[in-house]
Amino acid sequence: MRCEEAQGLLSDHLNGALAPAEADALEAHLAGCPDCRAVLAELRWVAGLLQGVPPLAPPADLGSRIHSALAALGDETEQTSAPRIPCDEAQDYFSGHLEADLDAWEARALSGHLEACADCRLALQQLEAVKALLRAVPPEALPKGFETRIHAALMALDGDLPATLGCDDVRERLSDRLEGELAGPELAAVDTHLEACAECRLQAQQLEAVKVLLRAVPREILPAGLAPRLHGALEALPAEGALTSPLIAPVPLKRRLNWPSAAVGAVAAAAMVFFWHIQPTNLPRIETAAVSTNTNVAVNIGFDVASRVEGVTYQIDLPEGLQFVDDHGKPMLAQSVAWKGSLEEGKTVVPIIVRGMRPGKYEIQAYVRKGAMRQKTTIVLPVTG
Repeated sequence: MRCEEAQGLLSDHLNGALAPAEADALEAHLAGCPDCRAVLAELRWVAGLLQGVPPLAPPADLGSRIHSALAALGDETEQTSAPRIPCDEAQDYFSGHLEADLDAWEARALSGHLEACADCRLALQQLEAVKALLRAVPPEALPKGFETRIHAALMALDGDLPATLGCDDVRERLSDRLEGELAGPELAAVDTHLEACAECRLQAQQLEAVKVLLRAVPREILPAGLAPRLHGALEALPAEGALTSPLIAPVPLKRRLNWPSAAVGAVAAAAMVFFWHIQPTNLPRIETAAVSTNTNVAVNIGFDVASRVEGVTYQIDLPEGLQFVDDHGKPMLAQSVAWKGSLEEGKTVVPIIVRGMRPGKYEIQAYVRKGAMRQKTTIVLPVTG
């Protein structure tokens, strides 16, 4: 607390009119400030003197004399000429005039100026006309995304990020956005870009679809002793499982599933395992058991590598006649889902949930790629009527 503020509270302090918090703050200041303690002592001395003075009653006619004096001042004020002000000062009063927010002196000064200045009279009349027109315009809702764009622009003013983000910058942040780890101006900048960029918006929707599919598959406990058996098998594999191709900018999926993954939906799932090799390979077609139309089926696609591989691209393509299904059992519009991530050491499982729309045999194409390395498998799903 500063001395000026403390001394402004001394009178109320003597009268016991301070709130407890203010009184405590004042006492703390007085403990360390001799100047304010001296002022308080003087006030107490004056208060002691005044306590010995009896109260005086005002004269009976004091009220009427004050009213007469005020009336005389009003008459004198009305008779005096209006203050003379320049045009720029008069125009500063226009807004207050329109809002009826001028005091008596300002109103007299502006009125006197307008009587003598045709230019200012015209300017004020134009402002009054604009205000009348604006009152006739119904209020409109702000455009969608307007707040987001403002946040992005403010962030650019702060210098934290450019006013607009490029596609690469946005795609690097999609995973964090999906996990709720973006906030404030950075989230606003990403959302602004997604509003304008159909390709990035599609990739964000695909990531959201994958997250929905992953949430639908429960985790299962690995069999006892599986970890040491896996380590022994991995140690026996050649070291060529680790790739050296240039990394693709990853948008990692943050949830991985243990193997094997349980089926989701009304029908048991077929599981397919990729074994990662140095040379591109096509794995054999695997046919699952037939399912009925309009029945959900979970298909688990597995990837098996000797060591962790960063920057791979996953892609799942559905033919016409099959649809992706979200965790609420609703069909999705996308026929292809692709995302960037990594292969964990051992087995990494990616589940998809699909629905057959009409009878037939449908081929689900699954890919995993990194640089020149590519594997593809085909899972055949028969659908009966």
